Amino acid sequence: MVVISGLISTQAAIAADAENKVFNQDTTFDEITGLGGVITIVSGVTVQFNQSVDGDDVIINNYGTIIFNNPESERVINYEISGTINNHGDIYITSADSLSHFVLDGTLNNYGNFDIITGGFAGHFLHNYGTFSGGAMFENGAYNYCSGIITGSVNNVVNMCPDKDVTYWKMANGEKTEEPKIAGPIIIKDQLKGVGDVDGDGTDDIVWQEDNGQVYYWPILNGHRTENSEDGIKISTPIGKDWHFKGVGDVDGDGTDNIVWQHDSGVVDYWPMLNGVRYGSQRISGPVGSVWQIKGVGDVNGDGTDDIIWRHSNGQVIYWPMINGVIGAGIDISVPITSDWHIKGVGDVDGDDTDDIVWQHDSGVIDYWPMINGVRHGSVNISGAMNTQENQIKGIGDVNGDGTDDIIWVKPNK
Repeated sequence: MVVISGLISTQAAIAADAENKVFNQDTTFDEITGLGGVITIVSGVTVQFNQSVDGDDVIINNYGTIIFNNPESERVINYEISGTINNHGDIYITSADSLSHFVLDGTLNNYGNFDIITGGFAGHFLHNYGTFSGGAMFENGAYNYCSGIITGSVNNVVNMCPDKDVTYWKMANGEKTEEPKIAGPIIIKDQLKGVGDVDGDGTDDIVWQEDNGQVYYWPILNGHRTENSEDGIKISTPIGKDWHFKGVGDVDGDGTDNIVWQHDSGVVDYWPMLNGVRYGSQRISGPVGSVWQIKGVGDVNGDGTDDIIWRHSNGQVIYWPMINGVIGAGIDISVPITSDWHIKGVGDVDGDDTDDIVWQHDSGVIDYWPMINGVRHGSVNISGAMNTQENQIKGIGDVNGDGTDDIIWVKPNK
């Protein structure tokens, strides 16, 4: 049964039976409880609710305008509906009392404009093809498709538009020669964490991590992804958020790159890898102070085993020489570098068989430090300024198997 009380303006003509209601003229209500069935608001019609709305198993199809409005600052109004809202028009939630909120125990499919001006919103799912604005919590995810725009504080947003490319700069003698595409357009819903040969086939792979901690990789051959499942090849069960992915490199000297981690406590471990499979975990070091940050893994001293590169909060750069997974004493690489320069990765971009350190300036300029026997030999420019918001360096590695490491990017699809 539908109970409508405190009708402010003339009730709209309602077609069909009590469970299927069509609003075909402007209407304003005070309070509705026991709402159910299918509700349709036709184009050009505005329906406004000035008090609470309560309904179960409701389907709202809106082609006009719905306003959930609380005009009194001293009154908390709650709108609680279970079901589905299909919005093709405009829906506005506004309240003079900021504690008022809308709870949708179900799914919002938004093809139009949904604007939370004041108050809060909580739901299970958002599938957004239109414009969604305001602060909202979606328990099971807010999925934003190609035409969709989400602004404001919305949690659990998942991009469902294949609008990104993974590319690489093919490097020769420290210079970019071309930019082939590895994959794209694709949906980037996880974090590209590093590049390294985790399956031991001689070509570096691309390693990803999901928000839940799951680690997986894309096997790469001749610059192309060879496995095309949605989640790649899983390396491990999800890892706790107190462990942080720090780099990929052969720190134990067995010919296959390992994955280096650091715990919130400062402890450093690595995963021995064989044929893309993790074999336990090995301790590298006890706690390291938070003023030092791992910035990359690579063979900067040319001994055939990858080292761990650190940067101090004052800009100082050092490396830990590694032998069989065991650290040697830290060695300075450079005097402190200003904070407007950022280490983006470690790899042999000039083809001399020793890994170099790749930097990017806040302006977007890209340089590298040629390294010989752990010593920096000047700085060489790779590229001029570029848009660092749209174009992001994600790793350094030899993805095309030519013996020189490449620079891997995530960029907007062109």
